[in-house]
Amino acid sequence: FPVTIEHNNPRGLLCEYDELAGWFGRMDAYSAGGAGSKDRPAWLELYNGGMRRSDTVGRGSVVIPNWSACVIGAIQPDVFRKIADKLPTDGLLQRFFCIVGRKAKADQDRPAVERFAQDYGDLIADLHALRWVDSSGRALAPLHLSPEAAQERKAFFAWAHALLESGAVRGPMAGFVGKWEGLWSRLVVVYHIVTGK
Repeated sequence: FPVTIEHNNPRGLLCEYDELAGWFGRMDAYSAGGAGSKDRPAWLELYNGGMRRSDTVGRGSVVIPNWSACVIGAIQPDVFRKIADKLPTDGLLQRFFCIVGRKAKADQDRPAVERFAQDYGDLIADLHALRWVDSSGRALAPLHLSPEAAQERKAFFAWAHALLESGAVRGPMAGFVGKWEGLWSRLVVVYHIVTGK
């Protein structure tokens, strides 16, 4: 991304793609065997977020408050399988949270439920309005798990560690399971914000 775009969006970016196959295809990491790639390491860093300093000849040194981006898009399962077989095991693919929809059924003529569309629009607006720092730039108080949620977290992490230690999953799948702790925490925060629980 251009430095100015990241610098002017301290909460990070949301990158939406109709076809993720094109996103993978344009990345230099996945052409010519990925030799000398610059795109792949950049996307890996964007997943974690955080401050980053960019030094360029024209602009000098620029501090980016939050070098962060999320990727959302669609891809057909068969196409995804073919791409996944060619990807290096660097953890980029393992950072995706995949949702597989149900197979299409015969069309049904049903009236639109306007309330759902309105509720969804209100939710997105509320999320966009959230701020994680106060007026002086200090971070707000961190979130803490309830005792019940802490127990769920402990049990889930123990199960994931046991799965890895058992050797039942290997290679890229093991890398994916290794990302579950961070993914669990992200989803819990999102659920908390959305539901208020």
